Amino acid sequence: MSHECNKYIIHKGQFVRDFDRMYREIPDPWNQKSEASVDIMNHVLLAMLKLILPGLFEKKKKIEIMDIGSGPGHLTPFLIKLANVKDNCYVGTDISSEAIGQACANSCQKSEYLVDDIRVKNHLFINRFDLIFCAKTLYYVAPEIETVLNNIKLYGKKNSVFCFTYDLTKDSFSKKFLDIQDLRKKLYYIYKELFFIEIKRDHNECLNIGIYEKI
Repeated sequence: MSHECNKYIIHKGQFVRDFDRMYREIPDPWNQKSEASVDIMNHVLLAMLKLILPGLFEKKKKIEIMDIGSGPGHLTPFLIKLANVKDNCYVGTDISSEAIGQACANSCQKSEYLVDDIRVKNHLFINRFDLIFCAKTLYYVAPEIETVLNNIKLYGKKNSVFCFTYDLTKDSFSKKFLDIQDLRKKLYYIYKELFFIEIKRDHNECLNIGIYEKI
C-alpha cells in the first residue's frame, strides 16, 4: 500500500509535488518529527560524517552547511553539532513555504531557513558551502536530476562534501524514476566517492547512504 504522502507528490505517473498542501494537511509527514532522533539511516550518515569531517575541515574556523529539503528542520540540531568548530553556519532550504514557515517558528540561533527550488540555480549559493546534506530528497527531483546535481556542484566549495540518503521502501516510487545505481553513475562525473553503503532492514526496505567530495 502506498504511503499517504505519495499522493501529494506523484499522480498518475506524473510528478505534482504539492508539498505545501501535504504539510498543511498531514501533521507529521513520513513521521519526520517523531522519528528524527531514532531514524537509523540519518544517524548512520551523521556518525560517518563525524568521523571524516575533522580530517577534511581541520583548518577551517567556520563551516557553512546547506541542508537541501530540510522540511520543518527536524535534523537541524544534529547537523549544526556535526563539526567541532565555532560558529558553524547552517542554511536549510525547501521548496515548500509551509515547511519553511514551520522551521522558522522553531529555529535555533545558528540556523537560517529559505524557500528555494534546488532545480533552479541560486546565484547566492554558488561556491558557498563546505557541507551539503540531502536526506531522502533526490528522488523527488528525478526528472531534473542532472540539473539538480550540477547546481549542487556549483554550491559547494572546492573539497566540499556532499552527502545524501536514499530510501527504497516497499511502497517507494523512487526506483522507478531514479535508480540508485544510475544516480551513482551520474555522481561519478562530478565527485569523488568517499563512502557508499547499503543497509537492509528486511526484504522490503533498503537504505542507501552516499558521501562524496568535490575535487
